[in-house]
Amino acid sequence: MALVAGAVLALLERFLPRKLRAFVPSPTAVGVAFTIPFANSLAFFPGALAAEVVRRRRPAEVDATVTPIASGFIAGESLMGVFIAIAILAR
Repeated sequence: MALVAGAVLALLERFLPRKLRAFVPSPTAVGVAFTIPFANSLAFFPGALAAEVVRRRRPAEVDATVTPIASGFIAGESLMGVFIAIAILAR
């Protein structure tokens, strides 16, 4: 069922008129949402919202700032997970 839903979303995204495409969810985003925990999906929202605010207010700065900052947050979260795991094991 998920395969069919993904294919239908991809086809809708490709062949619908431009005005309606904005209302079709991204098949990639839907797939990722089903594979990661809800807490992580929920944590993506503030970052995506901040990126959208920057995109609307200063579109020229988006490419230079949003990806490096998001990458830093992801790397920082990963490193903290490793440090916490080491701290738990060291106890």
